[in-house]
Amino acid sequence: MRVVPTKYVPGGTWGICQRCGFKFRLSELRTEWSGLKVCDADFDPLPDTMKPPRNAPEGLARLDASPEYPDTFVATRIRPEDL
Repeated sequence: MRVVPTKYVPGGTWGICQRCGFKFRLSELRTEWSGLKVCDADFDPLPDTMKPPRNAPEGLARLDASPEYPDTFVATRIRPEDL
């Protein structure tokens, strides 16, 4: 059983841990990812599977890349004998 501290804290409001139900100072309670205000013993960090993935940029464009030239078409008619 937990012993509740009886020392006076000016402006220290009491609160209830929403997981275990014990009485704590509000300054001792933490808000976890689920929105519950819980004590340090009952604090549950956000699981890694619920965190969004970290997307790294694919990279910068190369500055020395050559431009793409437009297509050139032959204006004369090619016959089978030319091949």
